[in-house]
Amino acid sequence: MQFTTIATLLGLAATGLAAPTSSASGEVAAVGLRSTEAVNTTPNFEKRKFRGGWCGLHMKIVDGDYSQATITIKDGEGNSLETTHKQEARGSILYFEFTKGLPTSDPINIQVGGLKAGLARIEYKDQDISTGGYNTQNANCKVGKYDQPNVYKDRTTVDLDCGFSC
Repeated sequence: MQFTTIATLLGLAATGLAAPTSSASGEVAAVGLRSTEAVNTTPNFEKRKFRGGWCGLHMKIVDGDYSQATITIKDGEGNSLETTHKQEARGSILYFEFTKGLPTSDPINIQVGGLKAGLARIEYKDQDISTGGYNTQNANCKVGKYDQPNVYKDRTTVDLDCGFSC
């Protein structure tokens, strides 16, 4: 009897069903599905509250047969607000606009490429930040070294991190 009960309960857990529970009066509650929140590990960005302070972004820029960048924006506590990726023809200027999760309608605008100085330009409210060139650091940004081409003949990548008041 005990083995059958344990096997039944293990089978319910494996199928996503909750085990029956007993109340104080000894009645057995109905078996039901587990809460989807306990199963779903994807964060709900719409309900997460924005935390201001010193926000950040991580950017990976690839230059090769095409121009591409992947950017992740984080709030003041390091919570990821949005990640976006763009790819265009080689030599193109990439424009990004981030609004998801921000406390106001002021977007974070980012331009990658086409600049006289620096790899990218970040604008948020009254801030206008240049990332600087390869292997440099300024008050807002730290830019890594160019990763030299390896398997792909004319392809280089660089990672950079920036912070700004939010």
